[in-house]
Amino acid sequence: MSSYLQEKINNSFSYIPLRATSPYSLLQGAVTMDKISQNCLDYNIPAVAIVDNNNLFGALEFCEHMSQKGIQPIIGCNLSVKNEKHIGSIVLLCTRREGYKNLIKLSSEIYINDHGEEMIDFIKILERNEGLICLSGGQNGLINNLLVNNQKKDALKIVDKLNSAFKDRFYMEIQRTGFDNVEEDLLSIAYENDIPIVEYYNDIETVVVRTKTKTNFEVQEKNKIKTSGCANGTIFGNLLENFEKYKILNSSVITSKQIFNLYKKINLLPSLYLKSGAIHGCLLCTIEEPLAFFEDVGRHNAIDKLAGFMIKEKVLPHDKVLYTTGRLTSEMVIKAVMMKLPIIASRSGFTAWGVDLARKSNITMIGRLRGRTFTVLSGNERIRK
Repeated sequence: MSSYLQEKINNSFSYIPLRATSPYSLLQGAVTMDKISQNCLDYNIPAVAIVDNNNLFGALEFCEHMSQKGIQPIIGCNLSVKNEKHIGSIVLLCTRREGYKNLIKLSSEIYINDHGEEMIDFIKILERNEGLICLSGGQNGLINNLLVNNQKKDALKIVDKLNSAFKDRFYMEIQRTGFDNVEEDLLSIAYENDIPIVEYYNDIETVVVRTKTKTNFEVQEKNKIKTSGCANGTIFGNLLENFEKYKILNSSVITSKQIFNLYKKINLLPSLYLKSGAIHGCLLCTIEEPLAFFEDVGRHNAIDKLAGFMIKEKVLPHDKVLYTTGRLTSEMVIKAVMMKLPIIASRSGFTAWGVDLARKSNITMIGRLRGRTFTVLSGNERIRK
């Protein structure tokens, strides 16, 4: 690999491996979990999929290992499939819990009803498609094998069934194998049926996903910004370019007395923090009473839960106060502004960028709220004596 390409990969998120295999793929995978995670860290890869052959034996170890390294694990499986007299493989990737349950059942089916073939009936995959993304299988795929043997009509039938079952979760997988006629057939079938394409280029070791509509992914990549949260911070796209349009314009008012009374009531609430420590809480309040309280190991998760509560219960934000036990970072300010909350407060500190964004958005930020003191960083006009 050229040094130029190496540098491009190291400085981008353009490559997410969808076909990693572990030692649980006998005679095919010998790369340890440590090596997979280290490669992801070395090449700045945020996520990776494991697709061992006909088994999920490494799924738990894989998920635990990648999560500990800050890498998003994607559980998948490369299943051997039989459709009448035709055989080949199909790759399935989980998108949610239901997909994982279906993949467990499908991979188990191979061994429960084994007749010495270690294959699963194609119909079973169509029946258990919920929560799964389907890749056509690439070089050894069921569709690819049919095209290699000049059985295009049968290949089209398979494509039609997969496309009908998985809909926009079905991708045509293309690997550059030297069979130009097969590649042309796969491309024409994909374009004619509006099926997105996943290509793998061996020469540059890169996965390319082709979609029906043109995207501005490359432009958005250049605009990504690291924020001031824990570790490396969260990465946003072009949100901050137009941040001023989210300015909080309402004239909600809260008095110093109401702030202290609210703080007292919050401290009387039962909390996991008092029992275990190392946990954050977020509360949605009126100027008089707490309304909802959520805790999590991460302050960002706690505020996300609160946002979900507001959407579900149709809570209006214009006269509400957000209280958090954690620091008021730029991420917390951005989320509060997107939730249209006029006042945010914390018993903890704040970051310089968080304060800057609070002032730009005209949100009232109150930090170091403890006992009978607090610090107003922005939006003083909403505070009354």
